[in-house]
Amino acid sequence: MAEKPEAIDRELNVSRLNCVVTRGEQKDRLYPENIENGNMFHEDTADYNVMRTDGVSKVKYDMPGKIVANTQLTRRKVATILTKIRPITSTSIR
Repeated sequence: MAEKPEAIDRELNVSRLNCVVTRGEQKDRLYPENIENGNMFHEDTADYNVMRTDGVSKVKYDMPGKIVANTQLTRRKVATILTKIRPITSTSIR
């Protein structure tokens, strides 16, 4: 793949980041099993938002780390591959 960066440029599709905000309250009474299960809150609502990155964002997205976590490639190999992407493509994945 590293030898053919044009295939990456042609086929790379990065979805926008999503953010889920869940609101709720801690239960009045907690039992050991609530803590063990991580079931300590009553969830009231959940909002799903697509993140817009048109402006300047202070949120860092670890693209190489995400790729490494989902492949059997090393971080060094992923970084080498990503440096071969056309600049216009790499700006779309910020």
